[in-house]
Amino acid sequence: MMTGASVQHDRVTVNVIISLGNQLRGSACRPTTDDVSLRTSITTIRRPDVTVECGEMVYDTHEARKPCLVVEVASPSTVAVDQAVKLEEYKRHPTLP
Repeated sequence: MMTGASVQHDRVTVNVIISLGNQLRGSACRPTTDDVSLRTSITTIRRPDVTVECGEMVYDTHEARKPCLVVEVASPSTVAVDQAVKLEEYKRHPTLP
């Protein structure tokens, strides 16, 4: 079971969501929290801190369908996995540039 984020991690995540939300206002894209998952392979689900979803809004799904950006807020305990394993998975996703 994962624990909650630190106050510092949460603050950075909220600031990213606010900034992206303001920049995306009026577009078909929207920022999502780590409650929306991202499938990086048939067997792997990731939960980026922030995802920008540009797909059609589907209300009964828990997965991003057309992400165009993912943000991982690095912390000392996760930086190695974020910068190596997750980065490689995200680079292989078909809708991420």
